[in-house]
Amino acid sequence: MNLDVMIKESSRLRDAIANTRDACATRPMSEDRKGLAKIREAAFARVDIASLVFFRIVFGLVNAGLVVRVLWQHLLGPWWASAPFLFNYAGFSWVKPWPGIWLQFHWITLGVFALFIAIGFLYRISTVLFFLSHTYFFLLDQGRYVNHLYLIGLFGLLFVFVPAHRAFSIDAWLNPNLHAQTVPAWGLWLFRTQMAAAYFFAASYRSLLLDLFLAPLLLWRRTRLTAFARR
Repeated sequence: MNLDVMIKESSRLRDAIANTRDACATRPMSEDRKGLAKIREAAFARVDIASLVFFRIVFGLVNAGLVVRVLWQHLLGPWWASAPFLFNYAGFSWVKPWPGIWLQFHWITLGVFALFIAIGFLYRISTVLFFLSHTYFFLLDQGRYVNHLYLIGLFGLLFVFVPAHRAFSIDAWLNPNLHAQTVPAWGLWLFRTQMAAAYFFAASYRSLLLDLFLAPLLLWRRTRLTAFARR
């Protein structure tokens, strides 16, 4: 008798689980899940790769030009090698300039990696090495921080994950299976979002300083002309 009861209860439980599973499968998708699905669909939608390839080429050539300019103007010494003091970032005091000609050699390799990114040669390796090399020079001295150098390092990191070498690159020429005319939209939006964020906060910071310092000058007659000139 007890065995029959247990069998019936087990069968009833199994039916309840099956009904619950069917109900969950037929339940309409919630608004949150619909929103996530739309975001996922938009992020992985295929878009033309042309703009991303153009940005990759410009990025590589501009950074290669920066390397040449620094070498041409002999700025490695004043900036890092022979600087009397380097204002290190917190936690990165162990980052020191290479001795002797090794700093110049490292800087030249940075330009080589930038050129490789531009032509799409050994793209994955070049982007990783470019990011690490640029980050090394970036961390040497906090006093040389500018938004553009920060963005270069950030974009170098993003290129590691974005397939910007699938068209108009040596890698795609050597490996036709790599070639593609489209990429997921998230690759483009990564760069757009970071670019917008960096310049939005930079502009907001400058505007805040103008409001804090120029407004009082406008109120005082003796400094009013100076404030207008600054604006």
